[in-house]
Amino acid sequence: MFKKAAAVAFKGETRIRGKESKRLHQAVASTAGDEIAAALFPNKAEVVIRKAGGSTFQFIFVNGECFYVQLDGKAELGTGELLPTLQALWRVEADALLPSVVIQRPVAKFIFGGANVMAPGVHSIVPTKSCLPKEGCLVAVRAEGNSFAAAVGRLRMAPNAIVGSKGEAVEVLHFFGDALWEVMGSPRPAGFIGDQIHPTEAQEEKEERGVKEEEIVQAPAPEAEVKDMLDQPDRDMTHMIQNLEECLLQACKTRIKDRDLPLPGNVLYAQHMRPCRRAGSNIDVKATPFKKLSAFLSHVEEKGWLALKKNSSDPIVTRIFRDHPDVTSWKPWPKEATAEVEESKGTDSSPTEASIQIEVVWRIGKLKPLLEELKTEAADGCWTREDCAAALKAYADSHELWLKNNKKRIGPDALLCSLISSELEDLFQSCNLQVVMYI
Repeated sequence: MFKKAAAVAFKGETRIRGKESKRLHQAVASTAGDEIAAALFPNKAEVVIRKAGGSTFQFIFVNGECFYVQLDGKAELGTGELLPTLQALWRVEADALLPSVVIQRPVAKFIFGGANVMAPGVHSIVPTKSCLPKEGCLVAVRAEGNSFAAAVGRLRMAPNAIVGSKGEAVEVLHFFGDALWEVMGSPRPAGFIGDQIHPTEAQEEKEERGVKEEEIVQAPAPEAEVKDMLDQPDRDMTHMIQNLEECLLQACKTRIKDRDLPLPGNVLYAQHMRPCRRAGSNIDVKATPFKKLSAFLSHVEEKGWLALKKNSSDPIVTRIFRDHPDVTSWKPWPKEATAEVEESKGTDSSPTEASIQIEVVWRIGKLKPLLEELKTEAADGCWTREDCAAALKAYADSHELWLKNNKKRIGPDALLCSLISSELEDLFQSCNLQVVMYI
């Protein structure tokens, strides 16, 4: 329902009070209880109704957060069917508002893309205290081991008909990653990393809460049924797509700097993505539905990870959106675990092979007045960065040149002013020192 930005292009708003606000509170309390209703609609909260062009939905905002969507926009507020948003489900336990359809964790990445839930991907169903799930009712969709909802949808099968079925179990209406989620600031609950959901609760915690899950289907190897679940490419292709995306995120976080851009796509693939893949793994864009690198890069551009040069015959990356949630939340694997390091071990010709180390040093020439002032010498006429930093700090300490509000900034005296040049500015910066000139 909310895949496109136009679906949430809000036009104006209406603040509600009195009878409408009370009716809305009662509607939520009738299904979730007074405690949940009070948590979502606290006293003196600002409740605002917004509508979007092209739809009749009523979006209900509480203190700036969209908690509900009334699907029948022509009905009086609180009398039509209310769809809880992810924001509302994250504010309280998902199982308190709606029955939950618990999915196998590998299925989550397809839900993030807006796919419906197929029966083989269902792990279990959890009813609410006041509502048993039935065909046609609204349900929350969450992954096994994580209490945060990934989607909201409508149950398209009777719960007892899911076992052994391969049909559509849940029609997804609102999901993590859609336009409504983006309007709310693209938040990520615990365990939502990249396009995967990781467990955040132990089995003991479930038992302590007294939650009893009615098991519908157990799939010991869910990845083997990806094709049956969502009519996606076969498992090998799906796995290769995931490998490519992970290697791109790894390269963005560990290898590619903004100064390297713009970067041709073939250089990105050959010199960054392939070397930083996991040791023992392989990536091959030809083994995916994309077939060509340009198609894969267009795919990740649509995900919002990077930008490509317009009207270019060959793909050229012009920008990496490092503030995108998928990029910021990516946790790189260690460099020692990459194929580049593993392959380099196999090419070592001898364990005693000599190595050359290059170190930047400064010649004493222009720094001689500073040495004389400190009454010290340089044995070979050169100083390393550490030597220079120690000397500069010692001089600043002895002459009390540090600024009172910042101990990394030096207010230079006549001697330091006479030494400052383009070469010595680099020296100050390399020593993580700042010289503040007063004009």
